[in-house]
Amino acid sequence: MRFRELGMSVAAGLSCCSAGCLGGAATPPNHGPSWWVVRLPTQAMPASRRTKLIIIWSVVAVIAVTISWFAYGFFTVYHRFMSEERICGAFHPVIKALNQFQEQTGSLPTNLTQLVPRYLPQLPRAPVADSIEYRVLPGTNWELSVRSSVRGKPELFVQRLSQDFTAEEQRRSVTGFHGWLVFSQP
Repeated sequence: MRFRELGMSVAAGLSCCSAGCLGGAATPPNHGPSWWVVRLPTQAMPASRRTKLIIIWSVVAVIAVTISWFAYGFFTVYHRFMSEERICGAFHPVIKALNQFQEQTGSLPTNLTQLVPRYLPQLPRAPVADSIEYRVLPGTNWELSVRSSVRGKPELFVQRLSQDFTAEEQRRSVTGFHGWLVFSQP
């Protein structure tokens, strides 16, 4: 319907209501709350076209939701991977320095400050690590524990020289990567 025809229909509807329905009176007729609404003539859309539009928009919505779901999943996995790589990248020099110290001296350092500055320029700090703990285990083994929120929640990353973890520790761990075991922290 063209605009001119639409305007005539609106004018015709208004004149009907003001002259016929209201009878020239200033009070509204008893037609309910919508007595003032102008009813425009509408041409009904064929059912087959409506059905096609509903199907098309439903398919578009499903595709959009699916793409969003995959994008969220990809981002989550990518963020996790990059966070693990940040931990590995930050502490690989520490592990290398521990091994060099042991090779050159024949013993393990009692604390990590013995590595600085000869084997390591400085210890890694936040934002990668909230705290770092190092301890010498029986024999020629050491354990490096890093508390970090790099993946969004507090976690404990544990690395050992022997990479020998008990079955209970492996069961309690959230994940493991490159010799590290990751435990959830409350």
